[in-house]
Amino acid sequence: MTSSFARHLTLLFLCILAGVLLAAVITWQMPTRYASSATLQFRPQGSASGNPGTNQEIILQTDILRPVIENLGLEKKWRTDAAETLSRLRSGLEVRDVRHTTLVQLTMEDPDPELAAEIANAVATEFQRQALALQQEAVAKGLEQLKNEIETQKQETEDWPARLKAIRIEGGIIDLDPEGTSENSPSLEQALAEQKETVAALRALQERSMTMTHEEILAALTTAGIDGVLEKTLAARTQLSAEETRLRDSGLASHHPTIRSLQAQREVQDARLQNLVSILKNSLPAELQTAEERLQALEALAAAGPLPEPSRETRVRYEAAKNRYLASKALVAAAEKKLREERAMATLIQQPVVIWEQAEPSDHSRSPRPDLNLLLGGVLGGLAGLLLVLVSLRK
Repeated sequence: MTSSFARHLTLLFLCILAGVLLAAVITWQMPTRYASSATLQFRPQGSASGNPGTNQEIILQTDILRPVIENLGLEKKWRTDAAETLSRLRSGLEVRDVRHTTLVQLTMEDPDPELAAEIANAVATEFQRQALALQQEAVAKGLEQLKNEIETQKQETEDWPARLKAIRIEGGIIDLDPEGTSENSPSLEQALAEQKETVAALRALQERSMTMTHEEILAALTTAGIDGVLEKTLAARTQLSAEETRLRDSGLASHHPTIRSLQAQREVQDARLQNLVSILKNSLPAELQTAEERLQALEALAAAGPLPEPSRETRVRYEAAKNRYLASKALVAAAEKKLREERAMATLIQQPVVIWEQAEPSDHSRSPRPDLNLLLGGVLGGLAGLLLVLVSLRK
């Protein structure tokens, strides 16, 4: 009994040893491969969606990989033709999203650890470059289209002031506000007093514009004509700050990717606010000059004395023509305002894709894994040994 047990135990041990040796031989013959990963962050306004499937399809496109192959000379390094090089590069790349973040990890696997890291960084850089180029191209096309629309509308509007002036001269019409509506038109004395107040307010605003707070800027929006984009920017910044505070209160640390992303977006909004404040300050001299010229015209009318009242037919014809002019001018003003807003945003285009972390050469191989292979070989050898022991016991 003791001799039989010793024989069976020896058989089991020999099978385990044989499995380990076989696994060692196979592992030694397998090519060593290393993996290096670069991490990308997709920002909300970026062209990429943050969807891992979509990102993988975009990153593995030939338009992204071909420049990497050419820049790194992979055909020479791998000694392969163009098609085989592209296939090998695509099969060596792995793209996966980092859960609950806007981060995507790009991993390259290759027998050379230095080359694996170099390829991962090159693909990340090329993808970042093309994402920014696509966003800039889209913005430029939108601005050009809007500019063309404005030019077309201006052509329809530019003849109206001369036509209105001719009607006023012909009919003896005095219009205290030729660029505004005639409903509830003030008297000459009222218009003169209001214009003096406007000029005084603009002068005071210009003097203190260098030290204006956001609240004071909001009070001057009507004069500056940039209320839409400024209000949206202030609202966006407030929302980002509130979200950051909420996440911090929930326990997220300052170095958490979501917190850092919110901070980066808030910095962009701060830069936009500074740019818009600069636009406001630069527009004040022109606004003041226009107001002063109108004040001088009103003072000249007041000094000329009363004029005869125009006929009702002439007044109706003038009002109809003026309403058409004002409607056309309003369309131009709205389009120009939108163009200013878009240009202000375009000067602060944010990189849609940020390289969050560069790839570094790995010191440990991804495959083969000697420890796992030897363990697996020992387990399989042990199972084979147990099977042989059971067979011998049945004999």
